[in-house]
Amino acid sequence: MAQTWIDRETIMALAWAATFSINRRTSQEVRHEPDRGLQGDRRDVRAGPSFFKLVPDSSLRLEWDLFKRVQFEEGPIPNKYRELIGVAISAVTKRRYCAVYHTEVAKLNGATDAEIEDAVHYAKSSAGLTGTPPFLSRCICGTRSRCPSHRRRDNRSSP
Repeated sequence: MAQTWIDRETIMALAWAATFSINRRTSQEVRHEPDRGLQGDRRDVRAGPSFFKLVPDSSLRLEWDLFKRVQFEEGPIPNKYRELIGVAISAVTKRRYCAVYHTEVAKLNGATDAEIEDAVHYAKSSAGLTGTPPFLSRCICGTRSRCPSHRRRDNRSSP
């Protein structure tokens, strides 16, 4: 029998996914939680993703509140699909911690392995299209002359 090795980052992602999925609070509870000050926020952050440790104290509370609202509040997109979007984004950005977290939370919200695989393949194939030559790409605005990104590119290529 093969031995499976799981690193600390993966274990933390799984623990975080389980904790926040099981203890998901309503948006009213999040909005009305008592102000515990910066030390309380730092304590929450220590248990979460490591990138919050890089956030300066002056903006930590704003970033943490935004993260909690985006990740945990109910919205117009059902949680299952929000997590599938998270799986797709983390696959393209190659963030293993995020991929594990969003995969596990998507499963807890009813996503199947086939749906998760499809989200990953769709995102990776779409991300691969960003290398399409400019003459094959179509601008969303419909007119090349009014598109700021096309104007910048055209100005650089002119002699």
